[in-house]
Amino acid sequence: MKVVELRNINRKEGPLYYRREYKADAIVEFMSRPSSKPIEFVIEHRAVGGCAVHVSMLEDLEYPLVPFVSTLKLYILELDKLGALP
Repeated sequence: MKVVELRNINRKEGPLYYRREYKADAIVEFMSRPSSKPIEFVIEHRAVGGCAVHVSMLEDLEYPLVPFVSTLKLYILELDKLGALP
């Protein structure tokens, strides 16, 4: 399973400056078949440094959830590090 990209990334406005909430479509490839899955994710800056990412699936997945979410969290952290998120 491979995360190809995130499309239609929309940031939700919130009152907390250290917490950013997003909605997006995750384009994933599983067994050479691309598919789109809607997700919500939160990037929260910790007081001791670093970021925590929380991912919620909005639709059922035909792949084991834990490896998918782990891969997606790493992809989201890399996008955040590159400044590619709105």
